[in-house]
Amino acid sequence: MPVRACSLLIRIAELFPHLLCGFSLSAVALISFGKDLQTLTTPSPDANKFTASYEKINELCYQRLLLPKFLMLLFRDYKLSKLEKTIAGLVEVMDGFLYDIVKQRKEEIALSRKQEKEQKESGGAVVAAEQTAPLFATGKFRGDLLTSFIKHAEETGGDPPSNQMLRDVAFIALLAGRDTTASLLTWAFYEMSQHPDNLAKIMEEIDRAYPPAASGSGGAPAEPKGDDMTHLPYLHAFFMETLRLHPAVPHDTKVCAADDTLPDGTPVKRGDFVSYPLYALGRYKHIWGEDAEQFKPERFLDEKEPSPFKFSFFNAGPRLCVGKRAAFLEVMIAAVMLLQKFKFTIKKDHNPAYKATITLTMRHGLPMHIAPRDK
Repeated sequence: MPVRACSLLIRIAELFPHLLCGFSLSAVALISFGKDLQTLTTPSPDANKFTASYEKINELCYQRLLLPKFLMLLFRDYKLSKLEKTIAGLVEVMDGFLYDIVKQRKEEIALSRKQEKEQKESGGAVVAAEQTAPLFATGKFRGDLLTSFIKHAEETGGDPPSNQMLRDVAFIALLAGRDTTASLLTWAFYEMSQHPDNLAKIMEEIDRAYPPAASGSGGAPAEPKGDDMTHLPYLHAFFMETLRLHPAVPHDTKVCAADDTLPDGTPVKRGDFVSYPLYALGRYKHIWGEDAEQFKPERFLDEKEPSPFKFSFFNAGPRLCVGKRAAFLEVMIAAVMLLQKFKFTIKKDHNPAYKATITLTMRHGLPMHIAPRDK
């Protein structure tokens, strides 16, 4: 590879965590509301403002949760603190972006329906593809969440979802899928840099499942497609172990909807906050054994999929995360495609300190040197 290209790779490597956040945001935006934010190429000014607001509000909401409950609710409801006024301003920026997307999606659906009607009235003449709404093929819906909600209401004869509801659906999907995926990928690459023996097993498994192109052929290695990650049990176990020690959401809280009693007999009242520290539970020897502090992906190869009440990083029971399978699929495909082409070396003396936000991120990012992988 030319020297100039190698230098470019090194500069990009210094932005490694930002690249992962950009990747995950683009992916979840396409799934949530079918819009390509182009965060890895040339994002629009509105997308940049939205992303910056999202990152800041994540950090500020964590600070809000550190306050006593009565103060947090008082400050939040009446905007009595600088923190709450800042959060309100950031929400306004994000709302403007999301409501514009909702409006655009409804207009595209209306145009698609209009064209369907015109087709039928003209005797079934085929409308040229370039004349149809850009997000639909001959009137057929595509599968983003917003479109699915609107489609379901049409098919069932129910009331159309309000703009507020669609905005909430889009935002919740972003909240659940952006930083969590980026966090897991970042910590996974960090652990790869700390455990070369584990990385060697991952590379062997990837090359076996997706053979690299023959030397000198000029061809690209086979790429993972769709739902075929079952060929990579060790990589899956590696991500499971990464999530155990570095949970994307290190501390989770639920609000009681009604008076209840916990399994140990502790009474809880409606409106009470019940918190559980996933970061600590992942290191609890009573759950994971005496080697709980060790990074050991093999623990997930020696047993079946653990109970969600043991591996509770995606919640459990009726609130089990519906995106669990998609999350693993996304991070595994991303890891395979990166590791097939490049080798990663962590910057010397990097300090992987935690940053206090809702998600478990690195305070100083993950600066890495990237070079073409030796064939």
